[in-house]
Amino acid sequence: MSPLSQPTVRRPRTDAVNLTANSPAQVEQTQVVIEPALREYLASEREAALANGNGHLADLCQAGSSLAVNDLASYLDNWIIEHFQKGGRKYNPNGHRGGPKSNYGGTRPGRGPRVESYKKAQDLYLRNRSALVDKIISGTPLDSTEEVPPLKAVEELYSGIFERAATETMTVHPEPRNTDATTFAPFEESELEAAKTAWANSAPGADGITVASVKNTNNRVLCVLYSIILMRNVHPAIFLRSRTTIIYKDGQRSEAANWRPLTIGSALQRLMHRAMANRLRKVVALEANQRGFSTLDGTLANCMILHSYIRNRVSSNKEYAVASLDLRKAFDTVGHGSVVGALRRFGVDERSIRYVATNLATSVTQIRVGQETTRDIGFSCGVKQGDPLSPLLFNLVIDELLAGLNNGERGGTILPGVRVSAMAFADDIVLLEDREENIPLVLDEIVEFAKSKGMALNPKKCSAMVVGLARGVLAPRKDYKLTIDGRRVAMVTEVNSFRYLGHEASVKGLMRPSLANLPTWLANLKRSPLKPDQKFAILKNHIIPKLFYGLQNPKVTAATLRSVDRLVKGCVKSVLHLAEHTPDAALYAAIRDGGLGVQQLKLNIPRVFLNRLIKLIEVNDDRALSAALQSDCTRELMHRLEQLTGEVPAVQLWRERLIASPTLAGMENATDDSASRSWLQEKPRGWTGRDFVRAVQLRNNNLPTAGGMYATAENKMCRAGCSRVESICHVLQQCPSTHWERIKRHNEVAKKVAKHCRAKGWTTLEEPYVRHGDGTLFKPDIAVMKGEQIVVVDVGVNWEGNIPLAQTYTNKKAVYDNPKFHDAARGLWPGKTISVLPIILGARGIWPRCNGETSSTLDIGAPLRRSCVHSVLKWGGTIHSAFGRRVWRRRPAPARR
Repeated sequence: MSPLSQPTVRRPRTDAVNLTANSPAQVEQTQVVIEPALREYLASEREAALANGNGHLADLCQAGSSLAVNDLASYLDNWIIEHFQKGGRKYNPNGHRGGPKSNYGGTRPGRGPRVESYKKAQDLYLRNRSALVDKIISGTPLDSTEEVPPLKAVEELYSGIFERAATETMTVHPEPRNTDATTFAPFEESELEAAKTAWANSAPGADGITVASVKNTNNRVLCVLYSIILMRNVHPAIFLRSRTTIIYKDGQRSEAANWRPLTIGSALQRLMHRAMANRLRKVVALEANQRGFSTLDGTLANCMILHSYIRNRVSSNKEYAVASLDLRKAFDTVGHGSVVGALRRFGVDERSIRYVATNLATSVTQIRVGQETTRDIGFSCGVKQGDPLSPLLFNLVIDELLAGLNNGERGGTILPGVRVSAMAFADDIVLLEDREENIPLVLDEIVEFAKSKGMALNPKKCSAMVVGLARGVLAPRKDYKLTIDGRRVAMVTEVNSFRYLGHEASVKGLMRPSLANLPTWLANLKRSPLKPDQKFAILKNHIIPKLFYGLQNPKVTAATLRSVDRLVKGCVKSVLHLAEHTPDAALYAAIRDGGLGVQQLKLNIPRVFLNRLIKLIEVNDDRALSAALQSDCTRELMHRLEQLTGEVPAVQLWRERLIASPTLAGMENATDDSASRSWLQEKPRGWTGRDFVRAVQLRNNNLPTAGGMYATAENKMCRAGCSRVESICHVLQQCPSTHWERIKRHNEVAKKVAKHCRAKGWTTLEEPYVRHGDGTLFKPDIAVMKGEQIVVVDVGVNWEGNIPLAQTYTNKKAVYDNPKFHDAARGLWPGKTISVLPIILGARGIWPRCNGETSSTLDIGAPLRRSCVHSVLKWGGTIHSAFGRRVWRRRPAPARR
């Protein structure tokens, strides 16, 4: 594309940014104003691009240094479309996203509500698993249409918030004498590489550009693009247009105010803003009591400070006051002038401030409600929730409040000499005061500060507890009156609590986690219209992780964790139809070690919780946190967690118990190859839910037989008439009644290997007759001719148990790797080198390490190894079913009376 090509993309509104008297000077849109550092950088990059034959990058450098801002913005729009949307979803300047619609309408027709519910569950499982989990645990019917607020109500609410005139009375911060210019410089490749690290894939913006495509783009190209955008203060239309979805919080679903907006911008812009946020963090030094969106484990830190403060005051029988404050739609209402003032307060370069201010004021979005979309809505205030820069910008504004409140003699005493008046996690603010009369004064200051920044407190979601001494005994003040703008704040007493960062806090500190919802969640999961493997995946990957955070609580006990494990274990056994006597090691051992990989919370929660606390102890620049972690209640907590974790890590403990279990011996060899365990993480194509369950039962020795552990001695013998105990090993490996099924299992694996060898272009013989001169006949499964080498392969499916599979491999190899066979083979294939390489599989789906040489010689990759394992597992269930049918037919008719 030539730098002089005509713009073709319609741009959103780009009216002048109206900041304050102290706002940065505006760049004349029709003039070419370029920083010397950028001009030098682009010239260098253009020269290097031409030398490497990269004309597209050279054109970009030329456009960045020669076009006026308006023309450059249009050029960048077209350049981005050309380079990032080839073969993908095209950018629609009107903001509507293309792409396929839901596949639900194309599912196979069926009758009845159960069929419709099953269809909907399968569709959600494939397309939106999180939404399915939310419906299941809440008990919402799957075929019900999700209620959303009316489009008009959403548009009126958020246009009234985002587009309202600024109400802030921003404090004018004089320009610092020494500003930091490191935020305004060409981007370096190392910065983008750091920004890409830990950047999870997420939804694309209105332009359809995916996170994966941006992460795969050359960093040098992105550096040039981002440097032009920042240092020329140019904003492509693709960067200014975003899409917004609403996420339900609580209350009536039909009320627009009960939904939270999440704005999703271009993935290209998100990476740039991640890099800019990293730059800003190196320049600004935030108040230590703001722990939201920081590298610190802020939720745990704030909870421990709150709990330690309350426990210390209660144990020393001293009065105290705590208030939990909520800023109403703080991210959506904070003034742009306040953001600019906060950046100036920290000495950020004015040119970087100009970029941020212009981006905030000229962006537009469309809010999607169900299947409808609002008109374009601009941003006269607020920061975009979902933009990587927004959390840091908001924290910069709140920092002024925290610095003022914590710079005095007021506050709550964490330890002698360490006081905290206010601490925050983003917009969740908690006040701590030793003297109750200070709470109204501090609250008034916060109300005034919020108004000056265009925000306001929400009295409905604020709580306070004032605990004083009555006849020498601490008691909550039920009659204490605390108001915000004339509206009374709810008071916490002995019978209620307030919720803070996912935990319940009372007058005695954080409360013990409640398990009231867990039985309901599990019951809803068990009766949901899902396949067993899907239920197991949701339990393991969604429901158990939901429990993790709430159980990392200072009041958690071993009894609580045992109760959770008991409920989860019962659900796993119910979903996968496992017997009650199934060893715990089969469930809790890692998948790599041969188990199902279910987390045992009794061992894992204390270890994770303790590690989080240890990491907090290593933080040296937070006096309040250090004081809280030195308190008696925290030391007691850490001692209790150390006792609960035990000396042996959970992974090692359950691996040792699995090896020691007589019914699971051999399963530890799953660690030898991922093919032995991959089916547990993703059900193989073509398998039904029944196939998955029977494979799990086979692996854990749960397929029913007469020789089970509860059968009496006289009833343990094989029902097919053998004089052997009817174990699953006997049924699958020895019983004459299942001989032909074993032959079919063996042949299926051998044919897959033979087909693979033919696909490689090697001459392959199946079951060749190799006869010795003395008449001895050898008939290996496969003979593969690789040039001058003959590879003799014999397949065996053996039981994983007392005899290791490596020993079985050696025994199988000895059948053919002997002088007599070599003499016979040289007679059949004269002049060839003979190699004997067996393939051994475990009857319960193990591909052992001893097959390594065979895999290497025959180039057997992971797909074929997995396919062979899947065949053995599926045939295990088939053999067991065939045995059951035969012995059922053999049963004599009951005697007539």
